[in-house]
Amino acid sequence: MNKFEKIISKILKELGYGDAQKLLKNENISVCAFINEKRDNIQYYIVSVCDSLYFKSVSFNEIQTEVYKEIKQFFPKDPTIEKNTSWLIGIECECDYEELMNKILLVEENPYYFKKMVYPYLQAEVDGFLREAGTCTNYIKYILREISKVNRFADFRENQEEVYSFLSRLLIKIPSIELPIVKERKIRILSNDIEKAIQEADMHEIHNFLKENIDEKIGMIDDDIDALYDLYYGKDKNNE
Repeated sequence: MNKFEKIISKILKELGYGDAQKLLKNENISVCAFINEKRDNIQYYIVSVCDSLYFKSVSFNEIQTEVYKEIKQFFPKDPTIEKNTSWLIGIECECDYEELMNKILLVEENPYYFKKMVYPYLQAEVDGFLREAGTCTNYIKYILREISKVNRFADFRENQEEVYSFLSRLLIKIPSIELPIVKERKIRILSNDIEKAIQEADMHEIHNFLKENIDEKIGMIDDDIDALYDLYYGKDKNNE
C-alpha cells in the first residue's frame, strides 16, 4: 500500500471495516476490498489507487466490470453486493488535476455496479496530512477536530491550504465520516426576554414612559437626549 491507501485503510478500520483484501493483480492500479459486517446491512468498500496518466488513458467501464466479477467471487453469498458497495478511486497527481475533472465526472456519474467516488490528490497533501496527524491514534477524530476550526477554514479560503483541502475532500468522498450535529437551541421569543430583563432591573416605570409616543422619544434619543432626561424626571417631579 502507498501512503494514501494506508490513510484510507486506517479510516475504514475506524469505521468498522476489516483488513484489505486484494481483488485485482494489475501493475497500473491497485484494487482492494474492505467489508464491514458490524452493521445491519453488510457494507463493502473498494479502494483503488493509480496515477493520473493511467486514469486518463484507461477505460473505467472495463476495469469496473473486472472489479465487479472479482468482488462477486470474493463474497458470493451476497446477491445484492453492488447495492452495498462504494468504490473510492485515488488518483496520484504530480500537479493541478483540473484537466482530469471531465473524466472524473464521467466516472462518478456512471450508474452501473457501484457508487464511485474519485479522489485526485497531490503527494504534498498526503505528506502534509501525515506530518500533522503525527502519532494520532484516531484519524476521524483528528479530521473532525481540524475541519471545524474557523481559522483553518479562513486560511483555506484565502490561500487554498493543502492539508485542509485534503481533509475536506475526505469528508466529501467518504460520506460515512459524519460531522457532529450540534443540537438546536430552544427557540426563545425576544419579547419574553425583554420583559424578563425589565423585571429583573425593576425598570417598568421607565419602560412604560418610553412606550408613550415612542417615535417622538426615539427622535429625542438621536437629537436631544438631555431633553428626554428632563422630560422623564420633570414628569416625576409633577407626580410628587
